[in-house]
Amino acid sequence: SQHLNPLWQMEPQHLLFPSLD
Repeated sequence: SQHLNPLWQMEPQHLLFPSLD
């Protein structure tokens, strides 16, 4: 759900947990 959270895409953890919101 990272697509729904633009800021999440900027977070390092986005690379580790792309499935999390």
